[in-house]
Amino acid sequence: MNEKLVMAEARYDEISAKLSDPAVIADNKLYRDLMREHKNLTPLMEVWQKYKKAQRGFDDAVEALNEAGGDAELRELAQSEYDENKAAMEKLSEELKILLLPKDPDDDRSCIIEIRAGAGGEEAALFANSLLRMYSMYAARQGWKVEELDSNPTELGGYREVSFLVEGEGVFAKMKYESGVHRVQRVPETESQGRIQTSTVTVAVLPEADALYRRLEELLPELEDISSEAASMAFGADDNEEREADLEDRVSAMKHACRKYNMDPDQLVDYLGECRQELSQLSGLDGEIERLSEEKHELAGQVKRMAEDISAKRREASEKLSAEICEVLRFLNMPNVTLTFDVRPDKITINGMDEVEILISANAGEEPKPLNKTASGGELSRVMLAVKSVMAEGDDIPTMIFDEVDAGISGRTAAKVGIKLAETARKRQVLCITHLAQIAALAQTHMLIEKQTDDKRTYTRIVPLDHEGRKQELARIMDGGLTESGLKAAEEMLSRQVE
Repeated sequence: MNEKLVMAEARYDEISAKLSDPAVIADNKLYRDLMREHKNLTPLMEVWQKYKKAQRGFDDAVEALNEAGGDAELRELAQSEYDENKAAMEKLSEELKILLLPKDPDDDRSCIIEIRAGAGGEEAALFANSLLRMYSMYAARQGWKVEELDSNPTELGGYREVSFLVEGEGVFAKMKYESGVHRVQRVPETESQGRIQTSTVTVAVLPEADALYRRLEELLPELEDISSEAASMAFGADDNEEREADLEDRVSAMKHACRKYNMDPDQLVDYLGECRQELSQLSGLDGEIERLSEEKHELAGQVKRMAEDISAKRREASEKLSAEICEVLRFLNMPNVTLTFDVRPDKITINGMDEVEILISANAGEEPKPLNKTASGGELSRVMLAVKSVMAEGDDIPTMIFDEVDAGISGRTAAKVGIKLAETARKRQVLCITHLAQIAALAQTHMLIEKQTDDKRTYTRIVPLDHEGRKQELARIMDGGLTESGLKAAEEMLSRQVE
């Protein structure tokens, strides 16, 4: 790295000397190229000078530490200088590594930003508007100019798509990493039930092609007139005053164009040809845009057909799943239960085009209602167990964990929950945290989890229980003590384990 920096410093000094040379100043193109190179090297040289200063301070501090001997005050001062300069060198070294990286030739350009609403409908369009305002405010802070090019607004103040030009120095270098898909999760303004929705927008950041359109708009008519006039001049000029004045205006216009674009007349004509060629290439993009638009339309149709297929299969599967879950729930002391899946069409997302809600009726004669609004704690526990036990038949999950699945249940229902857990455990490992003896008694392995305080600190201890330990723990759970009746009941529970 040091070798590259030394070479860059030598080149910087060479350029600085040439910029004061009258011969270089007289050569507009050379002077312009050297100024551009000098400007690009300046940030690197500024950091390099700071690094060399910190290195000199570091070397002086090392020498001072070696000479300090037993002088504590001098050693403390030298150590402070040592630490400060070492930290500065490490920081500046990282900055130098970044500055030495090859520079993107487009970094200094202005850019065109296009924002398109994706998944999420009107909410995505509102999100696109939020991004537009954010980028506009950021550009204003940077001193950049923002000009809207095209937009497709919605009735609620959003944008289906919007494109705008951001002009300024080094715009593309700072904005290019914004390209990609942006997502937001929030309760939308258009949502009446308070549900969180994920919306997406696509941001494209393109470097302005040498501000081509603006420059051609100004330059092409001017150069074409000059070229036409120059051709006429080749056949000789009229002697009348009007013609002479017109020619003087044309020559003046040509000189103005040369100064404006920092080119001599020959370079200006060559540049006109380059601009025409580049414009011709850009005009051919219309066909590519049309092709991509057709491809987008075709893909959208494919996505819709796939979503419809998923929806049909989802409705078919929901009927079978509903019947199996209800069968388990009836075993778990919910004899009159009705559980269905309400599959409603919605916006197309990565999960299809459906919004699915679980509806349940625990009592005969009642219409099924949303599970999260009507079910009690005990009913929720049994529904969760039923869903898990049914899904376990078709998946390959090796371990299932139930945390207080016994919430809100007791007695006969608790015993049936324990039986269902034991049946599930025949095919996979089941871990269950419970406070009910009816469930704990059916486990093959029983571990006691308790907290202890030692020296003002709390520890959690896990103790495997043998048969006697299990009997005592079950008795404690049932009546809070170790009575003869409680121990007898615990022993009876353990003897009825599901085989």
